Amino acid sequence: MTWLLAGSSLKTWPPEDPHTDPAPVPIVAYVGLYQGQTKVFQSAPLAVVEQTQNRAKAVPIRFDVPLDKIAPGAYDCQVTVLDPSAQKAAFWQGRIVVIP
Repeated sequence: MTWLLAGSSLKTWPPEDPHTDPAPVPIVAYVGLYQGQTKVFQSAPLAVVEQTQNRAKAVPIRFDVPLDKIAPGAYDCQVTVLDPSAQKAAFWQGRIVVIP
């Protein structure tokens, strides 16, 4: 699995050799919002089976964050992607602001 952070997107690619992993193993991703050291929100883990149709073999990951349940303000956002089969993890962090 290859990881690439491009702008605000974290993209993943499966192994080059399709014979290295005969059965698709899902990657697991979740998003967390923090204010200082306090975790304000964490999404449920999202399992994504790698089914790539594009040339880059990137796997899109989409989260739904219920902003109506999060108070307006600045947050540190962290996206965590876990690849259990390769025992790897990747993280993306950025600052977001929720406005009313």
